[in-house]
Amino acid sequence: MQKLKCKILRGLLTVTLVLSLPVLPSVSQTQFPKPVGHVNDFANIIPNDIEQKIEALCLEVRQKTGAQIAVVTVKTIGDEDYNEYANKLFRAWGIGEKGKDNGVLLFNAVKERKFRMEVGYGLESIIPDGLAGEIRDKYVFPYFRKDDYGNGYRAGTRAVANIIAKDAGVQIGAARELLPSPIRKRQTQRRNSDLWNTDTIFLLVVGIGFVIVLLSFLYRPQQAWWDSEGDLAVSIVVGRVGIVGAEATATVAAEAVASAAALAGSAVGTVVAAAREVGISSFVAHYDSLDLGPQ
Repeated sequence: MQKLKCKILRGLLTVTLVLSLPVLPSVSQTQFPKPVGHVNDFANIIPNDIEQKIEALCLEVRQKTGAQIAVVTVKTIGDEDYNEYANKLFRAWGIGEKGKDNGVLLFNAVKERKFRMEVGYGLESIIPDGLAGEIRDKYVFPYFRKDDYGNGYRAGTRAVANIIAKDAGVQIGAARELLPSPIRKRQTQRRNSDLWNTDTIFLLVVGIGFVIVLLSFLYRPQQAWWDSEGDLAVSIVVGRVGIVGAEATATVAAEAVASAAALAGSAVGTVVAAAREVGISSFVAHYDSLDLGPQ
């Protein structure tokens, strides 16, 4: 009887102790959206045509190698760490073949401006962390910096696809399509912007100056070359053109042509007409503003 009372007492004490403990709030698990395919653009930053090309590429990789590539964009992850979020998403979706863990996730949180490439254990031997970082820096980020997320994901997916295909000994046709290069585009824009730089204007002014001097010589054969104000002005242009900017060069050139107008006559009009034709607006505008008097 005594033993029974002791057991009852211990039971009551245990229940009392448990009930006296503070109730801890339950930790809610992260809720992920359901996948809709290989490309899951929940942030709506990938154009439809590029999304279709990435989807076709991922599908071909899956059909020929069994490996799965998933592209995911979300608007925000809140206060969560993007590395943990990507890892948990990778596990929740089960990216890759069951038992092989041969999946790759390309993940981007747009608001936080965070990108993560998660690689399954089955592919870590061919895509280690260092190579994943190289793919990110070399193929993805150059496009992301221009807010071209579509081609950034496409370039990154293609790089991953080529590595997987090479290891499996297969060819991925969709991975051979050419992509616009952000580096080449910047170089092209820079070359176009430099079309009418100081060096170009220099060559143009020297050419105009040479024509004026030659015409002055032909129209005034009885004088020496440097006896006229127009020729002297041309010499000033040639001397100054190396140290002035494009706009100032055009202004000086216009003044030189105007000074030579009295010597070269109608031939100068031909030079000015040519300048109008090629669109040297600074030259023509300043020339037109000069008071040359009756021609």
